Amino acid sequence: MEANHVEEKIEEVKKMFALSTEKAEELHSDFEKLRVIADEAIVKGERAKQSVMPARKYIKLFYAMIRDYIEGNLSNVSKKEIIPIIAAFVYFVSPVDVFPDYIPAFGFLDDAFIIGLVASITKETVDQYQKRNKLEKV
Repeated sequence: MEANHVEEKIEEVKKMFALSTEKAEELHSDFEKLRVIADEAIVKGERAKQSVMPARKYIKLFYAMIRDYIEGNLSNVSKKEIIPIIAAFVYFVSPVDVFPDYIPAFGFLDDAFIIGLVASITKETVDQYQKRNKLEKV
């Protein structure tokens, strides 16, 4: 891929993640829809486990965090902290991708990138969640 083409793809990912974040803002208090997104993400993560291997642990961890959020067991996590996690799942389950999932070797690249990016920006929240729940760090 040419450098210009890579830059264009990065810009597309940014735009799509911004849209996912807007959707996450809408979903964060609609627990029924949020549960559907979380369930879809965990199923897709299992189905594509080879393709998203590095991000797989975070998919499982984010799923647990969202489930606890829905159940009211994550009251010490602010809206600002949970929105990126929800947005990562919205992006992950979206049928519209920068790299469509059916493209061998590249299909889940953007999905894994977004999961990893969100893991890095929510590291403190994730670490606290793991410590509080006595989970092994990813």
